[in-house]
Amino acid sequence: MIKLLKVLVDKIGVLLSIIGTLLLIFIMMYTVISVFLRFFTGVPLLGTVELGSILLPALSAMFYIYTDIVEKHVRATIIYERLSIKMQRILDIVYDLIGGGIFAIVGWRGAIYASKCAQMGSETSVLALPTPPFQYSFSITCFCFAFYLFIKSLYLFSIINRESHATVGHA
Repeated sequence: MIKLLKVLVDKIGVLLSIIGTLLLIFIMMYTVISVFLRFFTGVPLLGTVELGSILLPALSAMFYIYTDIVEKHVRATIIYERLSIKMQRILDIVYDLIGGGIFAIVGWRGAIYASKCAQMGSETSVLALPTPPFQYSFSITCFCFAFYLFIKSLYLFSIINRESHATVGHA
């Protein structure tokens, strides 16, 4: 069970970080091509700023998952490192559960907002792209991150539980 949870946590995070990287490369290439076209022809690609602004929310959530996987997020390590390993894991579980709850709520509210925009036929101002698919992608990313955090907290809890049984068995 622990190995399955570890694989699931790693696979979800890596998949979302790959998708985020591809989106980032797309935004960067679109912007670079637009700048070159503006320089050489005087006419940039339409919607350069618009595409970035509608894709960046989902992109940032995807990269937050990656920073969580490689454990490069910012935390108060001065205090954190002084705690026992078990207490560090308990704090990580609490952090993951709270974060998962927040991202689930944001994903839910994002889905409601995207649904309202779909009913109104909302479009971007320059490219006239329908906005609901982008808003739904943000919502889905938030749900994926919430799921990732909940699975990760289960994984950490299973490690604490296994270590507790191992300690009791050797006592």
